[in-house]
Amino acid sequence: MLEVRNVSKRFGGLVANDDISLSVPPGEVHAIIGPNGAGKTTLISQIAGEFAPTSGTIAIDGIDVTRLRAHQRAKLGLARCFQITSIFPSFSAVENVAIAAQAKRGHSFRFWRPANSISEFNQAAEDALHQVGLGDIEMRNAGSLSHGEHRQLEIAMALVTRPKLLLLDEPTAGMGREESRALVRLLKDVGAGQTIILIEHDIDVVFALSDQITVLAKGRVVASGVPEAIRASPAIREAYLGEDAAQT
Repeated sequence: MLEVRNVSKRFGGLVANDDISLSVPPGEVHAIIGPNGAGKTTLISQIAGEFAPTSGTIAIDGIDVTRLRAHQRAKLGLARCFQITSIFPSFSAVENVAIAAQAKRGHSFRFWRPANSISEFNQAAEDALHQVGLGDIEMRNAGSLSHGEHRQLEIAMALVTRPKLLLLDEPTAGMGREESRALVRLLKDVGAGQTIILIEHDIDVVFALSDQITVLAKGRVVASGVPEAIRASPAIREAYLGEDAAQT
């Protein structure tokens, strides 16, 4: 579903990503972890189409998207949830999701007509909200929802587009422990069979959700493998998890 081949990104003399390659098959949750400044956000921004690689190629579902812009990749089935939620706070939950459904279909030529008044979008929005556990509060203004509910709403907005590839950028940022656990349960449920790229600082969340993990440091891949192998690596535990390898 995703092929990143020898991707590098330079900002003047700064090398943010250096010859990164990874392959993600359909249905896999692939986490990208590393310390601050490792190049995680730069990499996911290149996958999303916000930055163009200095070198290398990116393919989604077999299509070379290296030079395509973000909206073109979205039409091919890519969706992204940002670290800071991006919603319309004065609109209801169902209106937010209906707008996402309408945007996926392109211009409807009904600009002044509310998206949730069109039955196909409204039904899709309601289904997505039920899927993430917000079906009972679909008419509430998004601005009145809790931080955790904002995350659920943004995931519904992504899912309603029926993405082939979902990018989750720090989905538990700003959450307490219980909210994080609830989001993990949600992602395990709604994310079953969904191809996901996950950037997350909470290592417990990473190990709970991931099928594969890629570790970045100073813009390069330093390890990649199943969670058990990453957890067992003394070098990774010492460099990233903060554990003393000599004591294990």
